[in-house]
Amino acid sequence: MPKRPLALQLDEVVQAMLVSLQPRPEKAPDRQLASLVRVARELRDLPREEFRATLKSDLQRRASMSESTAAAAKTGTGEAQARAVHYMRPGLKSITPYIIVRGAAQFIDFLKTSFEATERIRVPAPDGSIMHAEVAIGNGAIEVSDGSDSSVCG
Repeated sequence: MPKRPLALQLDEVVQAMLVSLQPRPEKAPDRQLASLVRVARELRDLPREEFRATLKSDLQRRASMSESTAAAAKTGTGEAQARAVHYMRPGLKSITPYIIVRGAAQFIDFLKTSFEATERIRVPAPDGSIMHAEVAIGNGAIEVSDGSDSSVCG
């Protein structure tokens, strides 16, 4: 029977470790597999217990602080209101997608025609393309800019 690929052997060993079983023994195990299995065993126990405990404690402390801050904000405590984080820009009341597209001006025209959008801001780049624009649709907005070869994925 031909020898199974190393990747398949390693995958089987790791899967067996995760469920605490013994992996199927190879007739002639690869030398590289033994060193990879040692690494996999060490990684299995990460993160270490003291790190887990510290992380859990930190997350619980932050959660309780957030809850007390939120409760204080509801009661109108001035200090809590001063510390409240405002992550939305004024005038934006929902998720605001930022679309980078070639032909941003045509895209804005499409939004105006199709959705009765209103152009709020247009910042042209030196070459005449759109560096940044904001278009309102209902109580939301879409931010737009012209794409280039370096900003387009895929």
